Amino acid sequence: MGVPVPYHEQLLVQAAKLLAEDPKRPYEANVRRAASASYYAVFHFFADELAKQVVGASAATDSLGFAVGRALEHGSLRAAAERFSSQGAPANLPLPFRSCLTRVSPEFRALASDIVSLQDLRHRADYDRAIHLQKREANVALSRAESLVQDWPRLDTDERRTFLVAILLWKLLAGR
Repeated sequence: MGVPVPYHEQLLVQAAKLLAEDPKRPYEANVRRAASASYYAVFHFFADELAKQVVGASAATDSLGFAVGRALEHGSLRAAAERFSSQGAPANLPLPFRSCLTRVSPEFRALASDIVSLQDLRHRADYDRAIHLQKREANVALSRAESLVQDWPRLDTDERRTFLVAILLWKLLAGR
């Protein structure tokens, strides 16, 4: 039996398959599910990264690792991503995080901005049936999600660590 495929990778594959179906006239449900799966791939990627950071890579896929990942909230991920993506970062971060970083790189700001965009599209895909979601939008979302996962290890270690702690503790420390 081989190494299990991480859940976030399974979601990226699922999104790609949904977008490959019906090449000329895709079902809107497939387009919406692909856009949603692209965001959820990123969300679960961060849950896994958070678990690795807190309990270590060897324990990240056991019950304790899953418990840490389960603590991640969509709102905290978004709030931290919005702040990290802004030109004011790190000065606009909650005080406990300001001393962790001297700057937030343009590459990290772009990654954080992609998280916000992916979450916005996921909300439209899952909840706003009044709009027609274009296949092109879902393809862009999938591409952004794949790039984000690929680019993450190449980003500055302090930025990555600070962001992971921020998304876990955002609600507790945002007002301090």
